[in-house]
Amino acid sequence: MITVTTVIPTFNRKRHLQTMLDLLHDQQLPDIRHEIIVVVDGSSDGTLEMLGSDYPQVHIVLGTGDWWYTRSMNEGFRKALTLGTDFILCLNDDGEVGPDYLATLVDHALRLQEPAVVGSVTASVKPPHPVLFSGVRDINWLTYSYRLYQKPGLPYRPDDQARMLPTQVLPGRGMLIHTKVLDTIGLFDENLVQYSSDDEYCLRALKFGFQVCVCWLAVVYSNEELTGEGSVYKLPAFFTYVSMMFNRYSPAYLKNTFYIVRRYGRKWMLPITYSALVAGSFYTYFKYRLKRNG
Repeated sequence: MITVTTVIPTFNRKRHLQTMLDLLHDQQLPDIRHEIIVVVDGSSDGTLEMLGSDYPQVHIVLGTGDWWYTRSMNEGFRKALTLGTDFILCLNDDGEVGPDYLATLVDHALRLQEPAVVGSVTASVKPPHPVLFSGVRDINWLTYSYRLYQKPGLPYRPDDQARMLPTQVLPGRGMLIHTKVLDTIGLFDENLVQYSSDDEYCLRALKFGFQVCVCWLAVVYSNEELTGEGSVYKLPAFFTYVSMMFNRYSPAYLKNTFYIVRRYGRKWMLPITYSALVAGSFYTYFKYRLKRNG
């Protein structure tokens, strides 16, 4: 029997976490033993009390309040490895999944017949469920831009793409990692405190020769309104957005991107790439601003 351990980091999202845990409880899991670890890092909204009373089967890892995403995931990974598991599934506390989600993801991972990292499509929880992440065909390292399989915003349809697609990076929401990958390449990089550690992990896995794929039939539905503060898509005030470029806890933090490009990009391109990244951040901000005002 295959064992899968799901790791969910959480901070003050009790209601959304309850929804996710209930959906995981209802998974149809033939021949899969499923464990769940919730990493509670400083929550003060009654999350711990809710877990203790309503979900006694869930393993709890208690953080210090300053672990943020990457440290929380790593502590969850360490706990999962002590339980004995074949796969570790990374999930966010604000997503939603269908009843056959986990079985579908594991089934396609097993079809690869070798240790790999297999991720999920991300679509909006709001109908008609536009796709937010479809997989990355390749990366233009000169500008550090992604060429996606499907343009964001188109409704998710199961038949639009092949069932398994090679990808360069994956989001942490719905990323299934074979434990042999963890044994070989290690944990998430804690230099990337809150964002980008999932991207870096996939690039590292590829560098070590592991497959990284996205399963088109495994979908995580995301609550977009809970996107990280500082994201360009939320269109904060301009000077707030600029300040977020220098905030290590923001999705707009440029140093994270520089770090990844320096490790995995083309060294001779770095001066051009750094300039393109800064210019691209401003371009994207004003593009979305004009689109909203238009």
